[in-house]
Amino acid sequence: MITYAPVRTAFAPAIPQNFAELGISENLILDLVVRRMMIEGYCNLNSLSRALRISVPIVDQAFKHMRQLHLVEVKGMSGNDYNFVLSAAGKQYATERFQVSQYAGACPVSLNEYYAAVKAQAAKVNVDREILRNAFSDLIVPDRMLDQLGPAIISQNSIFIYGPTGNGKTSLAERMLRVYKDSILIPYAVEVDNQIISLYDPWCTTPSITTKKTSTRAGWSASGPASWWAANSSPACSTCAWTKAPVSTPRPCR
Repeated sequence: MITYAPVRTAFAPAIPQNFAELGISENLILDLVVRRMMIEGYCNLNSLSRALRISVPIVDQAFKHMRQLHLVEVKGMSGNDYNFVLSAAGKQYATERFQVSQYAGACPVSLNEYYAAVKAQAAKVNVDREILRNAFSDLIVPDRMLDQLGPAIISQNSIFIYGPTGNGKTSLAERMLRVYKDSILIPYAVEVDNQIISLYDPWCTTPSITTKKTSTRAGWSASGPASWWAANSSPACSTCAWTKAPVSTPRPCR
């Protein structure tokens, strides 16, 4: 039976409503929008909001700016939403921006916000021998090894495990993560010096559980032990879903 761990509440980023609140370059956002439009083809404000995980007001700001630059062509309306495509100039611009970066996923967060998230969600774990024995229950680990691992984990410092090939370093590292029973929020990507660094890895992803009670920052997802967890969209808040990561057997990211 899979159980779901709570996301730590020390860090719950707000939902940005304009470029300034995002904390990243406006040009980077516009580049991201045109690349996504090149992939999607026929778009509207809500579809881009879901794809890029940013609020509709921000997408609307980008759309109006692109319209002034004649990068988009409006094809009609769906209720209060515009339907539009890239113009010839927009397609040329998108092609140029694809040569700079291929990324067209969730909007990144700023490095400062990522730093604040890491600091706010630093684990404070209490470890005793029983907890460690449970974590390593499927391995034969001597007590002297547990006596070294316990203080190392509690210290919250880096742990360096060394030894020849095949002596169990990876097995120990995987199981050490079992002492952490909750989940954390991580961004899909981080912006550093106008470059996008993707943290989301589909090879290490398990579907997450979305709750509608709490809204968090668009572009963030919940992460369980050693896994990336994708934030699902919910009808209540399609761009800012709060997710819970199930507690499962940890596996290392590539």
